[in-house]
Parts: sequence; structure tokens; C-alpha cells
Amino acid sequence: MIEDDEVEKVIIELEEILCGEGLYLHAYKMKSGRFRQITTFAVHDKVDKPRSSRDCLGPLVVLNGRPGKTKECEAYKKLSSLLNLVKY
Repeated sequence: MIEDDEVEKVIIELEEILCGEGLYLHAYKMKSGRFRQITTFAVHDKVDKPRSSRDCLGPLVVLNGRPGKTKECEAYKKLSSLLNLVKY
């Protein structure tokens, strides 16, 4: 893990909290168009990753483009919102 990778820190904290509840965070990546990547994070109740994020039972976080690493990026903002949702 890169020390200043804030997004990775949020993902790890999310996974720890969800695991305590018997839930799991899975990432799905797909290409949209020629160069654009869409990453979807989904909450599941299964350790094994389901084939599709549509099979999730919890909230989804959809990111356009590759996830960043700083507190200013879209990934950090959206995943932090999910973290706040599951914390309380």
C-alpha cells in the first residue's frame, strides 16, 4: 500500500467494518467506450465474489474512470460517504 493512498485506507476500513457485520466489499471493473473504465464497489453477504454487482444486497458506489488516491478524488468522496453510512 502506498502511504498516501487515502482511497485504499477508506477501502480497508470499510472492509473491516463490513466483515464485522458478516458483509463483504467487492469491486467490479468494466470498460465503457475505448479508454474509460467504470469501477463499481458493491456490498455482498458472500465471501466469494458474485458474478455481477446486480446481485448485491447493499449500496453501490460507481466511479467513472480509474480510482484516484487523494482526498480530493471522486473515489475518496464516494467511498467515504459509504463508510459514514455503515459506521452509524
